[in-house]
Amino acid sequence: MQKLFLCLFVCVPFFIKAQMDIINTSVYESNIRYLYCGIDNLIKIKGLDDTTYTLVSSAGNSIKKAGFANTFYLSVNQPNSIDTLKIIKNNKVIYKETFTTSKLTSEPLLRLGTIGNSTSVKELLLSNELIIVFPEPSKYSLSIISFTVGTSRNLKKYIHCTENSFTPKIYSVLRKLRLGDKVFFDEIKARGPDGATRTLASFFLIIE
Repeated sequence: MQKLFLCLFVCVPFFIKAQMDIINTSVYESNIRYLYCGIDNLIKIKGLDDTTYTLVSSAGNSIKKAGFANTFYLSVNQPNSIDTLKIIKNNKVIYKETFTTSKLTSEPLLRLGTIGNSTSVKELLLSNELIIVFPEPSKYSLSIISFTVGTSRNLKKYIHCTENSFTPKIYSVLRKLRLGDKVFFDEIKARGPDGATRTLASFFLIIE
């Protein structure tokens, strides 16, 4: 019985520690360990109770409390460096996680769905309706909020879309495309983790 009690006493803290995680909610995947210059990185500590904890930056980056329990805003002082974030309770480090600091990429790469080059058959074009910001080297989240579509068959008429998907009107135009026609994606607007709206680079596809 004493052995069982001792095992539970020793193992429970390690189990709780294993459930902790320090997440930068500004990136598009929680397992990406990046902090970004130029924004307030919203850091969330998972796996803790309602007790107030302290978050400390080993690199001296600025940290301030956010509006929710165990959430913090972190401002990066120096890009291309390493920062270990530590959770402090009763003056002791109970968990830590290492992050790389980086600048936000100003010109992320774009593509339409799974189409990886500048040509496409019409059937593939019609089956891919989302503009994708593909992740490397841009590892921060960008949400496409609007764009316009035009074709070489009618350069004076562009269709504006206020969400990241084709409208019935866009589908109607694309179904009329022929071999060699071009489709232009322009005025692409995206919102970044800092809340600011950016205009991204245009791109086009050629029907083959």
